[in-house]
Amino acid sequence: MSPTMDRHLRAACFVIAASGGVFALASLAFAALRPAVVPVTWIVGGAGTVLFVRMLLSRTNGRGIETINREMQGDAPWPGRSIRFRDPEWGLFGRRCGSPAVLWLRAVLLCGWPPLVLLAGMIGEEVGFLWSACLFVAIELTIMHAVATLPRTPA
Repeated sequence: MSPTMDRHLRAACFVIAASGGVFALASLAFAALRPAVVPVTWIVGGAGTVLFVRMLLSRTNGRGIETINREMQGDAPWPGRSIRFRDPEWGLFGRRCGSPAVLWLRAVLLCGWPPLVLLAGMIGEEVGFLWSACLFVAIELTIMHAVATLPRTPA
């Protein structure tokens, strides 16, 4: 897949994840939207599956993920060094973890996940499933961005 096509795929999946998150919040406020939560979850889950398969089938992504893992963990034995949320390179808003839009989407989804899980008994599990699918897509976008911004070395 060409880099331009890859960029369009990531942009479309970003829009799907952000829209899914907005829809999840809207369904909390407006009960009339609740019947549509499951179909929207399938759409977001489909986008996540496409990104996941894309990452699995790409040799560039496979090598890039290994390189990123070595950079993050260093030579520390398992489980490696811990990465703090405030780390300037790999933290929640780290410069290697995505564009500002992806960083904010991931942060909002990550911080909103625990309250949704705690309130699942009152609001229904479906909204939590949708939120989790959106978070999954945001994390995949973060990984793909980190791989795409690695310095290219001649083969």
